[in-house]
Amino acid sequence: MLTRSGYIFILLLLLGCDYKNRNIDSHIPPGTAIYILPLGDMPSQRSSIIVKAVKSLYPNVRLKPPLQLPAEAWYEPRKRYRADSLIKWLKKIAPEGSVVIGITSRDISTTKNEVKDYGIMGLGINPGNASVASTFRLNKKKTTEQLFKIVIHELGHNFGLSLY
Repeated sequence: MLTRSGYIFILLLLLGCDYKNRNIDSHIPPGTAIYILPLGDMPSQRSSIIVKAVKSLYPNVRLKPPLQLPAEAWYEPRKRYRADSLIKWLKKIAPEGSVVIGITSRDISTTKNEVKDYGIMGLGINPGNASVASTFRLNKKKTTEQLFKIVIHELGHNFGLSLY
């Protein structure tokens, strides 16, 4: 398991910041709030842990009250949610000047190359104000740690990084 300074180092690398100065704010527009939004049956304890972990790297992080997943994002043929539809919905409900990341335990997917419905762990707009992360495909023994890494990765996309 990484230490706090290890996570800070990773975030700084993802955001393209100078590690010596630990200046992550320089790549996030001033006043930007990051909202963590639990979706569906995401456990409240896990949501709180993710907020605390992200807050240790960037102070302006808030936990939104949980919401149900929107019916318009449901993909009936594969019984899962379309991440691109979730992001469109999240963009609409994101407060002005903020970034919102929905976290869920449900299966999510997107179109990848020739595959119309490719299962994924997360998706974020690059750059943008919305992303989504799922625990569905994560190791059950390391779910919270892996979810934190996905959240940081997707936030990197939101702040303009091209990461795969």
